[in-house]
Formats: sequence, structure tokens, C-alpha cells
Amino acid sequence: MDQAKPKPKLETWAAVTVAFIGAVFFATLCSSMLPQTRAHDFLCFYTGGVLAKTDPSHLYDGAVQSKIEYQLAPEIPVVTPYVRPAFWALLYIPLTWLSLKGAFAVWVGFGILTAFAIWYWAFRRFGSEALVYCAFFVPLGFGIAHGQDTAFVTGIAILAFCALERGRKVLCGVLLAFLLWKFHLFLLVPVVLLLRKEWRILAGYVPSALFAIAISVAMASPQSYIGLLRDPKFEAVHPSPELMVNVYALAINFGVDYPITRILLILGVLATVVLMPKTASADRWFWGAIAGGLLISPHTFGYDVAYLLAPILKNVCDAGAAPALRWISALAVVPFPYFMTLLPMPFSAGPALLITVLFLAICWPEWFERRAVSTAPEGALG
Repeated sequence: MDQAKPKPKLETWAAVTVAFIGAVFFATLCSSMLPQTRAHDFLCFYTGGVLAKTDPSHLYDGAVQSKIEYQLAPEIPVVTPYVRPAFWALLYIPLTWLSLKGAFAVWVGFGILTAFAIWYWAFRRFGSEALVYCAFFVPLGFGIAHGQDTAFVTGIAILAFCALERGRKVLCGVLLAFLLWKFHLFLLVPVVLLLRKEWRILAGYVPSALFAIAISVAMASPQSYIGLLRDPKFEAVHPSPELMVNVYALAINFGVDYPITRILLILGVLATVVLMPKTASADRWFWGAIAGGLLISPHTFGYDVAYLLAPILKNVCDAGAAPALRWISALAVVPFPYFMTLLPMPFSAGPALLITVLFLAICWPEWFERRAVSTAPEGALG
């Protein structure tokens, strides 16, 4: 009897089908958001590119930004100012060669392509089931739909970790410096690198960071940047704090928002990262530093959780992981927790509480490992 030809893996095709359905569902859901986000989140990036090209010295001039945004989109109810470091405004200049509408289409298109590249990496790393998790992972999709740079920052974080795994630590440091694109979310990264004496990573990180900072200072004064952040007339700079995904949202939602409470919560996050054993694997301290940075940042939106996609997939796709670890990671994948911000307090603290527990699971997985022992070697993502 002739040997039967190997059949395509049923589970792979099933995963691809479910992922496709999930992608279509979220694309349909998010399509109605695009006109609004084009004149909100993306508009500030486009405005930053316009000023970087024409008048970088007024990059953080609120009056100038307002004038440009109202000229580009007269229908906007409020101005969303450009508040990213000046160096990264240079990256938006090519978009200004197109109209606002055309540039937004290109921006979203590149965001989608980057997301699919992340999906492909997840498929190669964790198997076909990762496609399903990626398809229903709200933060990544909603970040793109909001006109944000979520997919690009997520991709850089994953590339940096992959470089670290391959022993290319200087390259890892250079890539980590690119995360200064959203520096307020990655404040713990240089701290952890110093504490763990990762000199080769710092050899790439420090020069790259100093270069970006020098360019930023040369383009626009730090005083104008700070002044823009403190200007109360820009409502978009001061979002609803109870809806953030950080420790401050926990304090607000549970009625204990006092200075001492905030200090204790921040110290708790720092202690969780700092006290990790010296022998902790790279995936623990690397992703722990990023997760901790999200929790102590004053402005952490739901779509920023996308930066933790890699450690989430590691736990949820590892059949040998402790059940508690898999359940926590599974909750971080499904959409429901992120929509809890639509509920009244204290239920709106759902995402912040979930990511806090996920942070603990990343830094101290042994606290959650009571029955099962991971089949994957420590330090490997998948």
C-alpha cells in the first residue's frame, strides 16, 4: 500500500480561519472610528511633522499647533497637541508630503502591515494558536484604529528582546533607545539595565539616547515642551486618570487616592522589579521593566498594553505553564477586561488590576507555579 501523503494540520487551518474571522470582526468594528482618530491622535503626529519641516523652534508652541490643526481639520472639538520628543517629529515629515487623509491611510496601512509581521513572528515562535490570540488581542488592534504608533513600538520592543536573546546586546540597547519615542512608558528600562549591570546593552542604549536627546534639544527648547504639558487648555494632555492602566487608576477607583498611597504603590512596583534575583532570566527582567514602566507612568492607555504581547503569548501558549499563569495571560488576551473602562468605578479599574497581576506574574512566576512546571527552558519565549 502506498504511503499516504501528509495532510495539512487541521489545527493550523482552524487557527488561521478563526484569526481571519477575528481580524475581519475588529476591522469592521474599528472602521467607524477612523474619521475621528484621523482628526485626533494622528492629527497631532501630522502637525508635529509639519512643524519639524517648517518651523521646529515652535514645535511645542501651543498657539502655533492649534492654528495648524484647525486649518487641517476645522471640525475638531479640541486640540490634541504634539507632545512626543522632537527627534521623533522628524520621522513624520515624509507623511506631510501627502494630504492629511492620504497620510492617515498610509499610516494605518503601515500599522496593519507591522501588526501582521508581529502575527507572523508569533506564529513562528508559539505555533498556530498564537494567531487566534493575536487576532482577538484588543490593545494592538485598537492602537492602530486610534491612529497611534502602537504597532511600531510593539515591534521595536519585540526586536529588542530578540536581539538580546541572540546575544546582540549592543543592538538591543540601540533598539531600546528607540522606545524613547514614548519615554514616559519606559522609565524603568535604563534603571533595570544599570541595576543588572548590563553594560553591553547600555553601550548601545546610552549613545543612542543621548543622540536623540541632543537632536531634540537642538530643535526645540525643553522649557517650551514642559510648558505645553502644563497648559490646562489642552484637555487631551490630561485624560481621565481613572481610566488609565496604571497604579494611580487603582487608587482612584478604590477611593484611596492620596499622596502616600501613590508613593507606596510606586515603591511596590520598583521593589518588585529591583528585588528579582540576579539569576532571573532575561525574559523576566526585560518584560518586567516594561510592564513596571507602564504601571508607574501617569498616562498609560489600554492600547499601550500591546507592548506586553510577547510575555503574554509565552505564558498562554506554554502547555506546561502553571494554570494560574495561563489564566492570567488568557485574561489579558480576551477583549472583555479592556472594555471594563466603560463601566462605573470601581469596575473601571479592571484593566489596571489585570496588568498589575500580570506584572507580578512576569517578574515572579514562581509565586504562581504550584502544580505545573514549564516545559520550556527558562529565558525562552516559547
